[in-house]
Formats: sequence, C-alpha cells, structure tokens
Amino acid sequence: MAMAGDQVGLAHEIVYPVGDSLYVTILESEVAVERMGEVLRLTETERWVERTDGTPVSCHFARTGSGEQTEISVAVRPGGVEVVKTVHGREERHVVPFEGQLLFPRGVAALAAAHPDSGAVFSYAVFDPDFEKPSFCEVAVQGRDTVHVAGAPKALTKLTVRSSMYEGIDIERWVDDSGDVWLERIPQLGMEMARAEEGSFGLPVSPPDIVMSTAIRTNAAIPDPPRVDEALYEIWLEGGDVRSLLSVDDRQFVERDTPRGVLVRVLRGDARATRWGAVSPDTGALAEYLAGNLLMQTWDTRLRETAEEIVAGTEDPVERADLISAAVSRLIRHRGFGTAFASALEVLESGAGDCSEHAVLAAALGRVVGLPSRVVVGVVHFDGCFAYHMWVEFWVGRAWYATDPTLGAGGVDATHIKLGESSLAGGAIGDLSLAILRSVNRLRVRVVEYTSAGATVRVGMP
Repeated sequence: MAMAGDQVGLAHEIVYPVGDSLYVTILESEVAVERMGEVLRLTETERWVERTDGTPVSCHFARTGSGEQTEISVAVRPGGVEVVKTVHGREERHVVPFEGQLLFPRGVAALAAAHPDSGAVFSYAVFDPDFEKPSFCEVAVQGRDTVHVAGAPKALTKLTVRSSMYEGIDIERWVDDSGDVWLERIPQLGMEMARAEEGSFGLPVSPPDIVMSTAIRTNAAIPDPPRVDEALYEIWLEGGDVRSLLSVDDRQFVERDTPRGVLVRVLRGDARATRWGAVSPDTGALAEYLAGNLLMQTWDTRLRETAEEIVAGTEDPVERADLISAAVSRLIRHRGFGTAFASALEVLESGAGDCSEHAVLAAALGRVVGLPSRVVVGVVHFDGCFAYHMWVEFWVGRAWYATDPTLGAGGVDATHIKLGESSLAGGAIGDLSLAILRSVNRLRVRVVEYTSAGATVRVGMP
C-alpha cells in the first residue's frame, strides 16, 4: 500500500474453502504514517464468509489504532444486515434494512470475471465498515491493459468503480480473468495498492507525514490566526463542485461564484460575535445530537462526573460550552498525533489525542449535561497553509455555537473553514472522513482579505 508514491503499509490475504459450500477470506493489514513527528500505526483484520455461489453469510472487522480495539460483526439477514459493534468492552447491535445484491470479496471477483468485455457495466453493494452499512458500487469495464505489477508486466482488465458513499472519487482496479485484483489506485487521493511477492516488503522505517502532505498551500500567511474576526476566501475544488462540499451557515456563506469556484466569507463565531437565532429546533430534531453511543459513552460515570464538575455553578449554555472547551484542552495532557479517532472514554483515561479526540470528548461531555453537540471537520490556517482540523458545535438554544477544544477556545476565529459536521450517530466516523476524502489533494484556498484587531488586510481579488 502506498500514498503519494511512498509505501505506508502492507496486507496479507488468505482465501480457503470450508467444506463444499463456503469460502472464507481473511485480510490482515497494517499501516504506518507519520503525523507531525509521531508515528501512527493502524492494524485491521477482516474475515469474510460467503457461499460458493456468491451468497454472503457474515463478516467481522477488528481494528486497533491507539490501543483501543473496535470490532464490528455483520450477519446477513433477509431484508437487511445485523450489525454488532464492540468498543471498550461494550456492545451495541442494530439492523440496517437493505434490499439489493450484497456481495463479499469472492462474489465481487466472480461478478467481475463474468463481465470481461470493454464497455460492460455492472453494479453491486458491499458492506462499508466506516459507515457501518452497505455501499452501492457501479463498475465500468475499460478493457485490457498491461501494467507492471509484482515485478513484471501483466495483461489485466481495467475497471472504474464508483461508490455511492464516496461521491467524486474514482477507484481504478486491474483484475485478472478470475476477477482477482492485482492493482488498485485512487488517483484523487494519491493511493495505490499492488500485489507483491510475499515477504518482499515491510513497514516503512520513516513513513510519510500525512499532515503536511495533505496541507493546502495558500497565497498569504496570516499572522496570529486566533485574532482574525472576518475573512474572504476564494475556494475551489479541482475537478469537482466546491458548493457540494462547503457547509453554509450564519458564520460562513458564499458571496458569489468565481471562474474557479466561489468567494466565501467567514466570520468569527464566539459569544460576542455569533448571530443568535430566534427559533430552536424541536426536541425530536435534537435527539440525535444528545444520544450516547460507543464513541461517546454518555452513560459512563466518569464522563458524567467530569462533565458535571466542569459546568458546576452555571446553567447558561454558552458558558457551559466555553467551560467544556477549556477543560478538554486541560484534560488532554499529551497533544500528540499517535492516536486514531479514540472514543471519549479512552481519551479521558489516556489524556492523549489530537483534534479529533478533543472534539469527541468535548461533544460527549456536552451531551452528558444536556448540550446537543456535533463534531465539525474543516480546515484552519496554520503556518502559511490550511490544514485539516476538527472542532465541535453545541446547540445553545439560539444557534449552533462553535468552540475549538484543541485551542481551549470559546468560539472559533475566521480562519476555521467548515466542510461538514456530524452527530456521529451510532459512533460511525464515515460522515466526517467523507468530507476529507472528497477534498484531499483537490481543495484549494486563496486568501482575498482578512480583518484582524480592527484592521483589514487586502491580499487581492481573484
């Protein structure tokens, strides 16, 4: 496995029959990347069971990213799939309704082998563990192509795969006559997976830094970003529609189109500057933003005691949001990048994490004391570029109020550009990762002007 030409991991696949009617596919993978000087290692084991005629039976995923293991077991039932998820020793189960052709690895390979002709089109669905539900795929057969793989040229059939979960992202696959994948590329993400002789590769000693490699270079360095009250940016998405990516609200809105994209004005959001609304959503609309799940364990006594201690002495929702943001910044003592989207309880226990751990813990603490919360993904200005970041928004009765617990700040400055938000319903992280996947290596941001400490700096109109 490689990213932008650098090896980041390896995988080992085993396929074997069980009796005369079943196939089992086991895929073990390990990835190592560097994030701001810290190495993050992710391991995953997938186990797929399906009948020899392609009928799916069950699958199981076990992931470890920072010491905490997440397990997802899926059983295929008539009319849907039953999902059982286990995190931190607690189990949740639910049924996802589904009608259609759901396939596992051997079934997908057989379907590809049955459509070898250039111009052929076929479709199916697979189970996506990030979204914890089936994802629909459409496949176009491009024809025969010779590629260099496993140390030699090989004539294969090229496919283009588009998933309903990953709009705007094309997956290129090269398969043999049995439908087995030898090479897979995702050009927009700069990712590649290729077969190799067993034992010919190991994990990289010096893995690539994905924070800096995904940072968005811009035209002007903004000094002291936390002091920026208002900014105007030209934003565009290479090969895509940037309007479908950007979030629009009272703090961030599109002023007009440009030849490349849009002009977006972003305002500071804090207790002083937030544009307070007059109408509150009904209770039902806020229910998902108060619900606990295996990522935000609101039922846990330690989380509850911590949250109540933080907000003791005030009932004002804005003050509570600011207190939680400041407290999370103190509670996470090691602000490192060696953690991969840990649950709120693990973060509270370890006191370690990056922006995603700050946001998840803050969101969970808010829900414990009755503050509806959602996690936000976007980019912020950092050292002359824009880097991917996460923060949190609380519903405070009059508006969604943003805070950045990584900074310990009440409110957010105008260099926080929002791409999406999620309640993280059910503890699934797919909603947030999708905004990053759709934009990484394609999003462009140009500073037009910004206002800081009462002075406006005009960099230049596009």
